[in-house]
Amino acid sequence: MKFLSSYFAILLVFVLLACKDSKPKENRLSPQVPVEVEDPLDAIEVEQQKALENAYFYVMAPSGLALRTSDRPNSEKITTLPFGSKVKQVSPVFTIDYTIENIGGSMMEVNYKDTIGYAYSGFLSPYPMPVKGEETNIYVQRLQKVNPEVSFNEKRTDPEFHEGIVQTLRLPNVEWHEAFYLAKAQFNVPKSLNFPGHEGDARQVISQQDKAEYVWSSDLVAMRTSGRLDTLQYNWRAEGGGYWITITEPRSGVMTIEYIAFAD
Repeated sequence: MKFLSSYFAILLVFVLLACKDSKPKENRLSPQVPVEVEDPLDAIEVEQQKALENAYFYVMAPSGLALRTSDRPNSEKITTLPFGSKVKQVSPVFTIDYTIENIGGSMMEVNYKDTIGYAYSGFLSPYPMPVKGEETNIYVQRLQKVNPEVSFNEKRTDPEFHEGIVQTLRLPNVEWHEAFYLAKAQFNVPKSLNFPGHEGDARQVISQQDKAEYVWSSDLVAMRTSGRLDTLQYNWRAEGGGYWITITEPRSGVMTIEYIAFAD
């Protein structure tokens, strides 16, 4: 009997060991293979790089824009990109690193006539700039090639007002400063008047200091609510007539530029 008891005890040990060995073994000396999870930023970069195939921008700075050797604003200048010149974006930009002339932006890597360099993104727009003397309706046709949602209409002024015209241009997907510089080029806002920025008094009047003697008034008026622009207006007046340009954002993401010219 003692022999049988010993036999069954040994058999029980083997059964328990067999059950233990049937469980999955964990190799604690080998690192665990991570589950591959797509990085959202990588996905964004992929889409951005696809967009770069057709990512063209136009220089808004009236006096031209520096093309530099690196992503530092004070790095060596390669050349000056003329106003209205076209560049192709080379690499994506995700941040706003600097503020220059009240405009936020970063140094964007671009290609200009096969020369690679960096230009300040705050003065680059996906919309082409107007050509001097170009009629507004013709210019709008070029804008619509970039974005078909751009709209334009023209009418005569109210008969009770001075004789003149009213032109209204609606631009989707632009910032305040883009609308300002586009209006500045198309509707003759003096070069010496720059974008005033979002911060400042509720009503700020900036007068042109270098206006001609025959000009009665030439003023840029910025109106703000809670530290954000809600209206930009440029007023010009001289003997025989005048005009004003009003920029507003009546609904989010769509800027409206209204040009009213009249004769006395």
